[in-house]
Amino acid sequence: MAMSNRACALLLLLLPVAVLLLEQAALSSAADFPLGGQAAVQLPPAPYRPGFAARAVVLDAQGQRQPGFVAAVSTEAAAAAGRYTCSLVVLLGGVKVWASDHLDKFVARAMCRLELTEDGQLRLTDGAGNVGWLSGTAGQGVKVMNPAVISVVYTFCISHWHVRVQALHLDRKTGNLVLLDAQNRTRWQSLDDPTDTFLRGQQLTLPVYLIAPTTKLVSSASAFYSFELDGDKIATYVNFGETRYSYWELAPAGANRTTMASARLDGAGLRILDLRGATVAQITPPVKRPPLPLSCGLHEACSSAGKCKGFSAYADRPAARAGNASSDPCEGTAGDQVCMVHLRGVTTVLRAASPLANVTLRECVAQCARNLSCVAALYVKDNAGAAAAADRGVCSHYELTAGAREVIDGSRRYSYWVKFSEAGGGGGDDEDDDDDGSSSAMLGKILMICGAIDVVCAVMFAVLVALYFRRLRRLTAAVDSVVELQQGEAAESAGEQNDTDSDGAEQF
Repeated sequence: MAMSNRACALLLLLLPVAVLLLEQAALSSAADFPLGGQAAVQLPPAPYRPGFAARAVVLDAQGQRQPGFVAAVSTEAAAAAGRYTCSLVVLLGGVKVWASDHLDKFVARAMCRLELTEDGQLRLTDGAGNVGWLSGTAGQGVKVMNPAVISVVYTFCISHWHVRVQALHLDRKTGNLVLLDAQNRTRWQSLDDPTDTFLRGQQLTLPVYLIAPTTKLVSSASAFYSFELDGDKIATYVNFGETRYSYWELAPAGANRTTMASARLDGAGLRILDLRGATVAQITPPVKRPPLPLSCGLHEACSSAGKCKGFSAYADRPAARAGNASSDPCEGTAGDQVCMVHLRGVTTVLRAASPLANVTLRECVAQCARNLSCVAALYVKDNAGAAAAADRGVCSHYELTAGAREVIDGSRRYSYWVKFSEAGGGGGDDEDDDDDGSSSAMLGKILMICGAIDVVCAVMFAVLVALYFRRLRRLTAAVDSVVELQQGEAAESAGEQNDTDSDGAEQF
């Protein structure tokens, strides 16, 4: 009897602890999704409703922390008329920070449904039974863990309170969706598949690739931005199918470049850590946003005032040649269809992966003119003290004209050229150019009658060959004129600087 009284007294003393444990368990289970559970959103019937959007909350981890994370089944009207997309999303204060369809859209029929199957597979299906996304965890032991039984004795009465730990969990602090097995091991988590957002408190093992769609209409439907953290540098890219260009880069100096292992975002900014957890690089707010390559159209340049101007506003117009009063900027042609035009005071924020080094401006432009896939070329003169290296620099070729902007530092090292069709460039300079423009059509007609008039055929063919080489020489002449113009401006600037230095010496 004495032992029973002692046990009862001990249990009564432990009662507050048991109550606290139960409350904590209840808070934890509030952000869990049961094995075998389902959540669905019904899609509207025909006719198609543009702008339709609906969500069904499946996990709510807001609690006392505001704003809090919420996981939901989401459906939205797709860009293609008559279709609706289905996805699993994580929201922070109503802002989407993770989505299952950031790479591939799931077009659903009649219904958007999330279910956690009995074999541990988390998946999205529609009313027709089509599977649009899954976690790939079937048969990996993702299930409901054994209940924890807490026996609370009060006045010799025993109650059994069962605390059930569910398989899908939403972390309150990081917004991470986690699938757990019976041993509380992680089988899948959303942090392993980040979308376009790096959340505070997250720490990811490198490499990390964050992807965001472009908001600017471009010719390629597969265009997107990417923020990539590799083992040696951090960079942002704009991607067009298989082609991509970086427009901002950060690489740690010295030996730190080879020690980047993970990245963590906290109140001090984005930290790049080595294997020991030490910081080797850091991006501290406020960070000046780099110029975006699609802030203007593909045939526009961003001015220093932040406005978009067409390329025609920057087209270089050299002095008219003797006997020709035309001011057409199209001075050189590549073949019969295109011409290279120099844009004065313009550069580009895009960086080519493999630029050509130690080349002349003439070589840079001519190679782009001959390359069918090249539509723009940037030549940057070497900043060398030796006079022998003054006419050499680095050449970058591009397959698109995005990212053009005015040179804001006043430097004359940059020379940006774009390729236009001959019709868009404004045609030729004189009557001979009109004859040149029809040379291809004339050649086809002449070849048809060559069998009958051999002498005339030979003469006309020789004329066409001469016209072709004349057009090639024009390209070289156009480049030379721009080079001479830039060299003259550079010499004038150097002369003014020398005069200033002389005046300063006389004052002493």
